[in-house]
Amino acid sequence: MRTWALPKADTYFASLMTEAGFQVDHLIAALRHVTGWRTAVDGGAHVGTWTAAMAARFAEVIAFEPAADTFGCLEKNMRGLVNVELHRAALGERHCYGALCDDPTRPGNTGARFIRANGVGNVLVRPLDDLGLDALDLLKLDVEGGELAALAGARDTILRCRPVIIMEVKRLGSGRPDPELAVEDLTSLGYEEVERRGNDRIYLPR
Repeated sequence: MRTWALPKADTYFASLMTEAGFQVDHLIAALRHVTGWRTAVDGGAHVGTWTAAMAARFAEVIAFEPAADTFGCLEKNMRGLVNVELHRAALGERHCYGALCDDPTRPGNTGARFIRANGVGNVLVRPLDDLGLDALDLLKLDVEGGELAALAGARDTILRCRPVIIMEVKRLGSGRPDPELAVEDLTSLGYEEVERRGNDRIYLPR
C-alpha cells in the first residue's frame, strides 16, 4: 500500500489520505473532459497526490508548490516519476516574491496556507505565461484565494492552448478576493462551468 510523505506540521491530512491520495475523484472527473495528453499543470500541488495521478496519464506534468516543507514532501512523493517537473514557487500575476501565511481558521492544515504576493517575503511567485508552453491540456488551480492572480498570469497560455481547467472556488478569510471574481475572469476568457465536485469546478472552453 502506498503511503504519502506529509509535513510534520500537518495534523489534518493524515487521517484523510487514501492510497490514491486526497479527493482524486475530483481530478478524475476533470480528466473525462480532456482530449489531449501532452502537458498538465498542477498549481498548488501540496504533497503531490494529484500530481502523481496526472503523471500516470500525461506525457509531462509541471507542478508548483511554494511551501518549503510541503515541497520537500512533494519531491519525496514524486521520486521515480521522470515526466514530472517541480517548481518551488506559487503561481501569480507577475514575477515577484511574497509571504507564506497560515490560515488561522484551519490550524494544522498545510493545504490551507496562502501567499501574500506583495513583494515582502521569500516565496517566489511567477506567472505561468513565463514558461511559454506550446501545449497545455489540463490546468489545475488550488491556490487558496490566489486563483484570480494565477489566471491573470496564465492568460496568454490559456488563450493559446485552451486547456480543461479545474479550479477550487471557495470563500476564504484574511482579506482574500471573492472567488467569484476568478469565475468571472474565466467566463471572460470564453470558458463555461460543466461540472462541480465539492469546492472544485470544472471549466471547458466554449
